[in-house]
This record gives sequence, structure tokens and C-alpha cells, in this order.
Amino acid sequence: MIVIWSGLSVGAIYALTALAYTIVFVPSGTFNFAQAFFVMIGAFLAYTTLVSWHLPWVVAVVVCGVVAGAAGGVEEWTALRPIRGKGTHAELVTTVGFGFLLTGISQLVWGTSPLKVPFIGSNTPFSLLGGRVRPDDVALIITAVVVAVGLWFFSRRSLTGLASLAAAQDRDAAALKGVNVNRLSGWAVMLACCLSGMVGPLIAPETYAITSLATCLVIVAFVAVVLGGFGSFIGAAVGGFLMGLIEALGGRYLNVNYGNILILAVLVAVLLLRPHGIFGGTATRRLV
Repeated sequence: MIVIWSGLSVGAIYALTALAYTIVFVPSGTFNFAQAFFVMIGAFLAYTTLVSWHLPWVVAVVVCGVVAGAAGGVEEWTALRPIRGKGTHAELVTTVGFGFLLTGISQLVWGTSPLKVPFIGSNTPFSLLGGRVRPDDVALIITAVVVAVGLWFFSRRSLTGLASLAAAQDRDAAALKGVNVNRLSGWAVMLACCLSGMVGPLIAPETYAITSLATCLVIVAFVAVVLGGFGSFIGAAVGGFLMGLIEALGGRYLNVNYGNILILAVLVAVLLLRPHGIFGGTATRRLV
């Protein structure tokens, strides 16, 4: 059971990153490959706010979210807006380039050594459902579930969420109905980056603040989105948790060095057997 808890806690990080990917993808149809780099920025901001500035935890979360959201606005203005709607898929280059720019800035500001970030409370392991688990693991898992459910309800119960679904189905038709799809896409990028920053104080105690965090997340979170189904918030969360479990169980019963091979095997299997992902059949029609 310890392996299961470990897999779920790591999967929660993948799920949160995949959810941020999906926030951008739903209204814009664009996959922001820099999203994982904003998770890295959130971890570094957590170190600055909690360790260097000694801010209260709640204030640190707000500061991390605001700074990351503002950086997301810069990315949207420089790397996404100029190419939106041109159908060239150039965002693969521009967003990855922006991500590496964030990595370079992080190395200049914080260096390349891992930086330890404390958890908000006690981190003494305790017994839960037959296994030992740490409080920061439980906090991560609960946060990922709450965010996924919250985004699902928001997408189905609010006017902005319904407008995003309309834009996902047909951007031109949504624009003709009065939806400002460009503004909606821009706010989605900022919201996703804000989310990535706000969860930094939860993720950093698990991973440390280090520049290699983004490169570890970007591919696995992408596979999680593919596994769950593009455009599905619930699917993104489920895909993230499954990737964490696959990684943990593979490391436990096979070999830790097989982690990347397992990830690629899952990607190939999904593309061959169910290209639309676990929730893709319904997500294609109504974006679960």
C-alpha cells in the first residue's frame, strides 16, 4: 500500500500539470508545452516566499499564483497570440522556447542546486488504509481531486465555462455567437499558469525546487492528457493518477530505470488502442 500512496502522490503532481494543460486546450485548441515550466516556477517562488521572505503560507500561495499568472500573460502575448488561428501549430516551437527561457531565468535567479521547501505543517508519516503516508502526499492528492472536480463543474455550470466548451467545439461559430474567443484563450493561459504557481507550495516539498522538474513533467503530463482524453478535466486527473501509479508500480516490481520506457509504452498503447483516451469518446462530443 505504501507504493500505491507514493504513486498517487506523484500522480497528483502529474494530474495538476495535466489539468493546467487542459485549461488552455479547451477554449483555444492549443497545447501549451511551457505549462510544466510554470510548475517549476511555482516551486521556486514557493522557496522565495516561504524560505527567503518567511511569508505566511496563504500569502505565499497568493503571491506564487499572481506572479505565475502574470508570467503566463507575457507568454500568451508573445508566444501564443501572434500565431493563434493561423493553423501552423507553431505553438510547439514558441511555447517550448518560452519554457526554456523560464529555465534560463530560473538558473540565473535561483541557481541549479535543489532547494528544499518546507511543508505547511508536520510531515510525520501516519497510517492510512493499510499504508504509511505523509501529510504532504495527502494534501497533494486531495488538491488534485478538488481542482479536477471544481474545473469540471465550472466548465458545465458557468457562462464562461460553457463559452469555453463552445469555442472548443467550433471557434468560428462561437465567435459568431458573440464569444470573444481570443480574450477567452488569453485568460485561460493566465488561469492555467496561476494554478501552476499556486500549487507550487504543495509540490515543492515533494520535489524540491529544481530546474529539472519541468523536463520531468512535460512529457509525463502530456501522456496523462492523451491517456485521459484531450479536453476532459476528469480525464486529465485520472490520466495523471494512472501515470503516477504505473511509474511507482513499475519501479517497485520491475526496475526504476524502466520508468521512461513504461511511459512511452503507455503512450503507444493508447494511440493504437484508444486514440481518444479513456474519456475521449464522450469528451469529443461534450467535453466531460
